[in-house]
Amino acid sequence: MPIINLEPIVLDKIPYEMTGTNHPWLWNGYLMPGDVTLLTSLWKTGKTTLLTGLLQHLENGTPFLGRTVQQGRALIVGQPPVSGRC
Repeated sequence: MPIINLEPIVLDKIPYEMTGTNHPWLWNGYLMPGDVTLLTSLWKTGKTTLLTGLLQHLENGTPFLGRTVQQGRALIVGQPPVSGRC
């Protein structure tokens, strides 16, 4: 069995060739066009705040949190809170 080197790579240091696509990032280092991205974390950690800011910049194609953003569209799929948890 071949040995595979699995060293961590910082997202914004991933070479363009390693992304497996010819498309640029939508949000540099985080979102690729046509991919499904799951945003998950504990409650009250800022997921909605992050997504709201990102969507505003995605609409205009302006940088967000120091990273370039290409103008584009997004589909948001959510799940209603489970009764008694919120």
